[in-house]
Amino acid sequence: MRRVFPVLICVTLVWCPTAGRAVIPHVLHKAGEILVSIEQRRDELRRLGVKQRSAYCGAGPVEWTPEPVVQTVGSERQPGQGLAMSLMRASALVLAFDDEAARRAIVDHLDLWARNDALLERETEHRARVFYNLDRTLMPMIVAFSMVRGAGDVDPEKSANIEAWLGELVDMRRGPNRFSRPARTSSRNNHRYLADSVTMAWGALTGDRAMFDKGIERFHIALGQARDDGSLPLETARGKLALHYQRHAVGSLINIAEMARLQGVDLYSAKSERGLTIHDLVTFLANAIDTPGLLDGYAPREQNLGFLERRGHGRHYMAWFEAYAARFGDRSSARRLGQILIEHGHDGAPMIDDYFGSVTTCLFRPLTDIAPPPPT
Repeated sequence: MRRVFPVLICVTLVWCPTAGRAVIPHVLHKAGEILVSIEQRRDELRRLGVKQRSAYCGAGPVEWTPEPVVQTVGSERQPGQGLAMSLMRASALVLAFDDEAARRAIVDHLDLWARNDALLERETEHRARVFYNLDRTLMPMIVAFSMVRGAGDVDPEKSANIEAWLGELVDMRRGPNRFSRPARTSSRNNHRYLADSVTMAWGALTGDRAMFDKGIERFHIALGQARDDGSLPLETARGKLALHYQRHAVGSLINIAEMARLQGVDLYSAKSERGLTIHDLVTFLANAIDTPGLLDGYAPREQNLGFLERRGHGRHYMAWFEAYAARFGDRSSARRLGQILIEHGHDGAPMIDDYFGSVTTCLFRPLTDIAPPPPT
């Protein structure tokens, strides 16, 4: 029998900066919510017409096709990639339209996988890529579940079953052997940022402050790893993919910052001992795209910039930029990154990616922006 994780009683607490670090509330005052206050954002989106909401959040299919259950997580590919995409699209429709069919699809998909003990087997016990692939699927699952968990028309038995199964998965990929070798690169680089963002998301959902803290701690560690120019040594050591991985790391850190922000913790103002903030990491990314010479000594000037373009299955590696631009769109680095994305074909259509677990345009884009209608 799976154990159901309790939700802590929510109270509002404050935080204050101490030597550049955030004091984390003992109890999360918005436990159950992960990236946005659901009702508040839903109320904002209701100010838009249906067509405009679709331009922010997408328009889903009339029928949601069940995805085949995957039992084993391997190192070659993300498990349940189709399921993750369906969950992300459905969660946006639940947020924007309170869509009953999308809500039912999330519950039924997750319940089906939970009843079949999906993803609980591993192809290789200690391969870092196995856990990485699982984390990419878990984030959309957790975010989607947060959108439906409290709905009155959701079967309590299904909800409890899903929560217990997700809890098993979270515990499995946090297991004692995953980061048993701290010197291993995957214990310290973008893999770890993603892992701790997933743990943090689960902590936010269930009200577990200790798990929520993992993301806060990793954020400060990441700032401490950065060079004075904002580059991350473990990412810029990746040759022609140096900027790809700088972007990867920044995306997970922005995700962490957004989850913290919802709970009243301001990581965007956090500083390393040498005074670096997350803005320095973003600025380095923007500047190095424009000025490849900034990578001299770290990586080849010729970089793979494919992350600036929409991927074949609809995802966009720069989806995190919606959150950053919503907060800091007036910063020169944000304005330049926005222009760079336009130059690489971005047309303002909804941005979606599994590292954030949803349609980031739907979650964060300011309502003053005029988005084009979704493609037919």
